[in-house]
Amino acid sequence: MPRPRLDRQHEGLTRSEVAAQLRCSSSNVRRLQQAGVLPQHKDRNGIYRFQPHDVAEVARKLKRVVRTDGETAGTIYGYFLAADFRATPKQLARIVHETRQHPDVVLALWEKFKAGAGSPATADAEIARVAREYDEQIAAMDEELARKRRVAFIPGDPSERAPRPMGSR
Repeated sequence: MPRPRLDRQHEGLTRSEVAAQLRCSSSNVRRLQQAGVLPQHKDRNGIYRFQPHDVAEVARKLKRVVRTDGETAGTIYGYFLAADFRATPKQLARIVHETRQHPDVVLALWEKFKAGAGSPATADAEIARVAREYDEQIAAMDEELARKRRVAFIPGDPSERAPRPMGSR
């Protein structure tokens, strides 16, 4: 099965994402599709997509608790907002243990929490990064132009010496 493209995420959840939310296998999600419990919709790449509210409705019918990404983030942010929280390895491990989330998820949320959502510091850092990349590209183009000028002899240019004839020393 091809991997879903990131630019198609707005079209809904993939079968594996639904399986993770329902805490079942992808083959069970396929069975729910075939039974007509989950509405089927294919994106332009041929990947089945499911709307989150449809998945929540199926979970309610199956009497399963669905934890969305927002609920998970909210729970983890609750730990970060505690007055006595310090980002020590022990406290981060406690969050991983209690929430049963992957450590990468917790660390990524901690980085977002520290930066602040849409904070000016984050935007300034991004602008500085883009400016640095443009400066590097312009410097590379200037160097390439200077190299091409050195290769091509322009008669009368005082900065360039005239090339020696082939037989002379």
